[in-house]
Amino acid sequence: RQWMIYPGFVAVLKDNKLESFEMSGSGATKVTVQSDPSGAEIYLDEQFVGSTPSILAVAPGKHAFRLHAAGRADWSRQLNVLPGSDLTLTATLDKN
Repeated sequence: RQWMIYPGFVAVLKDNKLESFEMSGSGATKVTVQSDPSGAEIYLDEQFVGSTPSILAVAPGKHAFRLHAAGRADWSRQLNVLPGSDLTLTATLDKN
């Protein structure tokens, strides 16, 4: 999945086709999530939200990010996301 973030809305694409269209709240934050290896599952507050690489629209506040890939150690971070910020998370998932 790919999230395309525009002022006021977020378009979610799957296989380059529009999957959903959502209005974004004021102060939504763009979070780019990358990993080595790519294709890791992304969990935001323990909810699956896609696979790396992805761009997420995240509401301001405290959030838990976790990346998971088979045969690799999970990568996790707790972040306080500030309104209107633009973040990039880059994770290296070590082999088990």
